[in-house]
Amino acid sequence: MENTMLRISYIRKHPLYVSSYQRLQELEQERIFCCHQMNHLLDTARIAYILSLERGIGISKEAIYAAAILHDIGKGRQYESGIPHELASADIAEKILAELPEELMFTLNENEQILTAIRG
Repeated sequence: MENTMLRISYIRKHPLYVSSYQRLQELEQERIFCCHQMNHLLDTARIAYILSLERGIGISKEAIYAAAILHDIGKGRQYESGIPHELASADIAEKILAELPEELMFTLNENEQILTAIRG
């Protein structure tokens, strides 16, 4: 079975992702600029994927989309506890990636690419 974008769907449905995303939406409810809603995350993914293709970087589309939808997921922790969002996001992402079903897991190299992108 081809896993095209199934991993992204799984990530978006993961309970930790859902709760972190919902909390972020609550915390940014009054924010005027750059709310970290799904449109922002998907726009980031699309731009990163285009840049990857143009520059021949060679990172898979799913790894790019995973990094993009996870890169701001820790913003809620930043707002509440002062933890830099890139570190909080990487922590959340690492837990979610580790819990992907075996048939959907990213390779160790892809996991590291995703986490590096989130931290960077």
